[in-house]
This record gives sequence, C-alpha cells and structure tokens, in this order.
Amino acid sequence: MSLDPPTYLSSLRNNIRARPIPWDGAVRAGTITEAQLGRIRAVDKVRKEVRVKTVEEGVGEYRELFLGAAGDGEGERSILEKAARRADVVQYVLVLLGDLLEGSQTLVDALLSHPNTYTPFLPLLAGATSPEEAIPLLTSTALTTLLARESITNPHGRAASSEALPILYKYLSTLALSSDSGLQD
Repeated sequence: MSLDPPTYLSSLRNNIRARPIPWDGAVRAGTITEAQLGRIRAVDKVRKEVRVKTVEEGVGEYRELFLGAAGDGEGERSILEKAARRADVVQYVLVLLGDLLEGSQTLVDALLSHPNTYTPFLPLLAGATSPEEAIPLLTSTALTTLLARESITNPHGRAASSEALPILYKYLSTLALSSDSGLQD
C-alpha cells in the first residue's frame, strides 16, 4: 500500500521538476561530470517503467551517482557533494532521487550496501536554518526512506544509521514545531 505524499511536499516536488536546469552549463562549470549528466538524462522525464529498468540495469552507477565511489575516499564524489553550491541542481537531484527510491527497491538496497550511505545527505540536513527550505525537506524524505528500509533489513543498525538518526530527528522536530500545517504533515 502506498500513501499519497503530503500536499506541500508534492507541490514542492512538482514545482522543482518544472524548473529548467542548465545541465550543460553545470558540466562546463565543473559542477557535475559528463557521466553524471548522462545518468540523470537516462532517467529524467521518462516513463516510470523505463526509469526503473534503466536504474536496475545500472544500479551500481546510480549508487555511485548519489553516494560517490565506495572506498577510501578516492574516486568520484557524489553529485550532491559536487553540486553543493548549486541549490537548483541539488533540489532537482533530490527530487529525482525520491522518484527513483519510490520506484526501485533494488536501488534502495544498493544505496544501503554502500559503506557511507548517509554521508552526502547529512550536511544538507544539518545545515537547515528554516523548516521551509526545500533542500533539507527533500533530504529528510530520502533519508526516511533509506532508514526505514535499513530498519527492516538490518534491525540492529549500523554506525552510519546511528549517526544519521539524531540529525534526522532534530530536523523532523523543527517541522513538527512549525506553525505551518503543510510542513507538519
């Protein structure tokens, strides 16, 4: 059973999806790589079935896109880390990630198998100064999906989830205390 997302969140995601992103300019500026752009374009603005098939055929590439290369810090950084200074790109990537997480359990499991699953997300959430900001709200949605799945697949948790939970709870408490009922949902 799937629940409809809160109206505020759904409206925000639709608004971000409708915005034009100058992807080629982001590549020229070094904000993202050509390979990252190729992965985004392969799943952006296509039917859900095509998106799921593309992600599941290249699940390792999409794991690297969102989390960076696994290992000792060498290799490509995640798109969220590379594009940190471009709020429009980060917002769009978070909306796309949310769509992909909803459609592909294989991707969720692949992200959870990464040793640093939550590393690209925590700075986006910890830096929240207002509950109305889009980036922390979208980040909390993705983190909630990942942490919920991890609680099922690994009930004893990992050090990474123990680090992420307090930051997520702190942010969610600011939403609960907000006077905006749309944010409380």
